[in-house]
Amino acid sequence: MRIVHVINSLATGGAEHMVVQLAKHGVRAGHEVRIVLLEDKDGIPRTLAEDAGLQVTALGRSVRDPRLLIRLRTAVQGADIVHAHLFPAMYWVAMVPGVKVFTEHSTHNRRIGKRLFRLPERWAYDRYERIIAIGPGVERRVREHAETIRSRTSVVVANNGVADEFYRQEKRSSCSATAIVSVGSLTAVKQHHLAIQALALLPDATLNIAGEGPLRVSLERLIAELGLGTRVHLLGSVEDVPRLLAAHDLLLSTSKYEGFSLAAAEAQAVGLPVIGPDVEGFDSVVVHQMSGLLFEAQDARTIADLVRQVSETETYRRLSQGAVVNARRFSMKASLSANLGVYRSVLNDVRRSG
Repeated sequence: MRIVHVINSLATGGAEHMVVQLAKHGVRAGHEVRIVLLEDKDGIPRTLAEDAGLQVTALGRSVRDPRLLIRLRTAVQGADIVHAHLFPAMYWVAMVPGVKVFTEHSTHNRRIGKRLFRLPERWAYDRYERIIAIGPGVERRVREHAETIRSRTSVVVANNGVADEFYRQEKRSSCSATAIVSVGSLTAVKQHHLAIQALALLPDATLNIAGEGPLRVSLERLIAELGLGTRVHLLGSVEDVPRLLAAHDLLLSTSKYEGFSLAAAEAQAVGLPVIGPDVEGFDSVVVHQMSGLLFEAQDARTIADLVRQVSETETYRRLSQGAVVNARRFSMKASLSANLGVYRSVLNDVRRSG
């Protein structure tokens, strides 16, 4: 099968990592796979794609360049399936010919629920053969969105997947949650300030935050104000995430919302219990009291109390073992298989209708 993934860029983010992994595993399975970028940006996902020998083509310097349409038409020629990811790539791909599917990666975005977007969203959705959600939480929101805009396109689920190297990573020996890690961009959505404030209530714990973003300065200021300079560190972008996770005891997420939380799935594959928000998307990745603990009240004291619970030896051992078991649902092999199943279903429908 000839598959072309189209995405804004491979600069950073869970969707970008997913595209790289789908392409890499698709090639291994014998398919011809290419990645087309609207913007020519560098980043860890792009480096990983190029290191894996994947075919990556960048079309321009801006997602608003009107010349993208002509370039995109040429770039996707000959594809059996064109698979779009993220906005505005989904609008650009909607304008080119071919058999197309689109993956929604989040339960929240600026388009869903906005009256201004209803007509353009219906127009775009209806030009795809399937809308793919990366998990049950996203599926619920996307179905509601599709009904609201009165789209005729079917919504299906193909879970996001965890790269093989996470399952092979040997976790450090520990029966407590003193070394805590958070993974996510330094943005308001991730609410890293809550994790930092929780650390002020946990004198025996440390926190490393992997990610980059516009809130770095304000988070550095908070760390200094709370006197946590020796126990909380902002690591910036981290290339070897499997090794990073394996060097810690616990993954902590304080995000407002998540489409799937690839970081939580990856941490569980390594054997880390996860503490995170009880929100759509996240709750389908972490099983409360089996592979981690979920919280509703988003405040530092609640989070600190949960860390103390996980630090109890028997609780930690149980959740760590449960994390490994739960993570088996999210292998990249399973994710690729689910996406290929969607492609085949679409192509069969097109053949029957043609």
